[in-house]
Amino acid sequence: METGSRAMKISFLPPAKFLGNQLKWLKTKFSQVKLAGADFAGVDLLYANLAGADLASADLRYANLTGADLWNAHLVYANLAGADLSFANLQKANLYGANLQQTCLRGADLHAANLLDADLWEANLQDVKNLTLKQLQESKNWEQARNVSDNLL
Repeated sequence: METGSRAMKISFLPPAKFLGNQLKWLKTKFSQVKLAGADFAGVDLLYANLAGADLASADLRYANLTGADLWNAHLVYANLAGADLSFANLQKANLYGANLQQTCLRGADLHAANLLDADLWEANLQDVKNLTLKQLQESKNWEQARNVSDNLL
C-alpha cells in the first residue's frame, strides 16, 4: 500500500474495495495483527475489527473508524488527529501518548482505556461511555476537549 511519500508493504491484507476514489476496508478483520507504524491516514475502516491489534505509532489521521472494535488495541503514540472514532469500542485500549486532537469520540466506549498523556485538544467527547475523571485528568489538554459530560467535572 502506498500513501503519500511513505510506502508500506503488507502482504496479508484482505481485498479492499474502491468506492469512487476511496479505499475502503468495510468490516475488515485485523484483530491481533501487527500494524505498528502503518499509514492508514484518511482510510475508511468503518466497523473494522482491530481488537488486540498493534497500531503503535500508526498514522490514522482523518481515518474513519466509526464503530470499529479496538478492544485491547495497542495505540501507543498513534496519530489519530481528526479521526472519527464515533461509537468505537476502545475498552482496555492503550492510548498512551496518542494524538487525539480534534478526534470525534462521540459515543465511544472508553472503559479501562489508558489515556495517560494522550492529547485531547478539541476532541469531541459527546456521549462517551465509561470515561472516568481520573482517565480524563491523566490526558493532556483535556480542558480544551469539547462536550465533556458535566458528571465528570
